[in-house]
Amino acid sequence: MVSVFAFMATSYLTTIPQHKIYYFDYGIINLKQKIIDLPNIKIQNYKNLYQIDSTGLYRINKYNIDTIPVKEFNLESQLPNKISFFVNENFCRHGYTVSVNLFGDDIKSILLLNEFSYDCPKDEGGNDDSDFLIKSFEKNVINSLKIN
Repeated sequence: MVSVFAFMATSYLTTIPQHKIYYFDYGIINLKQKIIDLPNIKIQNYKNLYQIDSTGLYRINKYNIDTIPVKEFNLESQLPNKISFFVNENFCRHGYTVSVNLFGDDIKSILLLNEFSYDCPKDEGGNDDSDFLIKSFEKNVINSLKIN
């Protein structure tokens, strides 16, 4: 009982709402592919959602047994328009999670930054780490997405 209380007392989740928009001069499918390919982020349940079967001809969804021929498979079409992903950063032990919405068509796309969350308490001095997190997000994600 004491260990459960100690764990709960030291477990934190800080969430900082955002509403920042980033514009891209390429379509939403390309934006999704670029997000999937970013080296310093982790999109849970998407990069490893489909596995190649023993024949090498199909990708199989680990959760609902959907199969897609490998030659027709593209992970970006499986990625929803609202996603959360983890950004590795020297912040709060290991990094933070960011939630975004993606909009667009074949020519242009938009990324709407919704919120940051991380496993540390909010700064008691009244700072909410927004400035640092936005700079980190732009450095680690947006700048890489802007490169064509």
